[in-house]
This record gives sequence, structure tokens and C-alpha cells, in this order.
Amino acid sequence: MVEVPETPSPAATPRVLTPVQRLVLLNLVKQEARRVMYDYLQHRERAEDSPFVFVSQRGPRLSDAGLHHWFRALKQRAAPNDWRLIADISFHDLRHDFAHRALEAGWSLEELAYYLGQITTKGLPVTQTALRYTQITRAHLKEKLKLLKSSEVTL
Repeated sequence: MVEVPETPSPAATPRVLTPVQRLVLLNLVKQEARRVMYDYLQHRERAEDSPFVFVSQRGPRLSDAGLHHWFRALKQRAAPNDWRLIADISFHDLRHDFAHRALEAGWSLEELAYYLGQITTKGLPVTQTALRYTQITRAHLKEKLKLLKSSEVTL
């Protein structure tokens, strides 16, 4: 039998937000997003044939760096008590959190990899990359073992 550690090491653990952290960020994003999205969609200057919704002043689309800059600026607007909860969260942590929750909701690794854009040039999902976003806990494994035990068929 394989020994399962009680808690994985912090370096090996993908970041999963607490419900409070998720709520603080969601409220910040909702407040800011409504205003900014309306203004942006009304006044954006983009080529009509552009496939990108989010364009940049410096290029045809909003860059990763631009998105990370926006996220840091958004966090700065948090109230002091909320700031303590979200100060060390990065934009990429949101991706890990989403992936973890999608898997908990029953998504397959293939579905998750495809949704996250982790695909080969042939359009096949790269599940090895999606595995990095998972966080398997001892409780999760115990639940899976219960399912196996309850589905055993006696011959």
C-alpha cells in the first residue's frame, strides 16, 4: 500500500483560494469589471476585422503583462482588511483555483486541458500540463476509495 502524506509540501501544492479570498476578489472584479467593460466596449479603438475583444495601445491584443498589471492595480483598490487576504495572490493563482474547482465539479483532465488552451498543434489536449493544476488531498483519495469499495462486485 502506498503511503499518502497528510499534507503536500507548499512548493508542490498548486494554489487554491479560500472561499473568503475568492469572494473578496470576485467582489472587486465585479465592481470594477462592469464599469470598465462598459466604457471599454463603448470607446475601444480596434480594427473591425480583429478577432480580439481586448486590444492594447501597443499591439493587436492585450498582452499577458497588461493583464497582470491590471490585476495588480485592481488588488490595490481593496480595503485594508481585504488586502491582507489577497495580497499574495497572483493572476495565475486564479487559473489554478479554477482548474481545481473544475476537476472537483467532475471535469475530465482532457476537458480541463482543452479549456485552458493546453493543446498540441494537432488540437489534442495535453493532460500532463493540466495535472499540474490539480491538488489531490487525503480526503479526496478516501472518498474515491469508498466509491471503489461500494462498487465491488462479488463473484
